[in-house]
Parts: sequence; C-alpha cells; structure tokens
Amino acid sequence: MKKALNVILFSALLAAGCTKTETKTDPCAKGTIKFVSMSDYSYSIYLNDEQVKNVVNREIYEHSGFTGHYNIKVQQDSGYVAAPYVKEYSIKLKGCATETITIPRQPGEPPVK
Repeated sequence: MKKALNVILFSALLAAGCTKTETKTDPCAKGTIKFVSMSDYSYSIYLNDEQVKNVVNREIYEHSGFTGHYNIKVQQDSGYVAAPYVKEYSIKLKGCATETITIPRQPGEPPVK
C-alpha cells in the first residue's frame, strides 16, 4: 500500500511539474526605418554597408530592424551629370519606433505632375 501511494504521489508530482514552456518575444524588440523618396531618380539604400533596397519614382520603403545603431547610406543611381548624390546617416533605432529618412528632389529634376 505504501509503495502504491509513493507511485501515485510521484506520478502527480511529475505531471504537475511538466508544463509547456512558452517563449515570449518582446513586441518592441524591433523598430522601423522609413525611407521616403521625393525624387524621380533611383537610389540605392545601404544599411551597415549592405545594400537592402533600390527605390525608384517617389517610392516609400519601410525596413524593419532590431533595435540598435545603424549606419545608412543613400546613393543616387541615375539622373546625375557629374557625380551622384550621396548622403550618409547614423541613427539609433528604438523599439516600437519609426525613424524617417527623406530622399530629396535634386536640382534639375522635372516638375512633379
């Protein structure tokens, strides 16, 4: 009888101790970098020296990334005469936040219709 009671007690303890573990992710572990092109020309977007997107014709691009520091370079691919427009940024992306970078129209671009 004592042995049966120990088996029942051990089984109950084992069943109660085995619960499914759930991994919860922080909903604010990521933020967004929003690129708004006001230009008709194409531009390459680099994040930490890696090309992530080519934007054209007043396109809006949203890049989701983990929080932290980002080095950004925006380089004009077409429509320049002597040298492309190149602009570099350094941002610290925060969770659940959006950082916006605007790519301006260049002198000599045709008027917006």
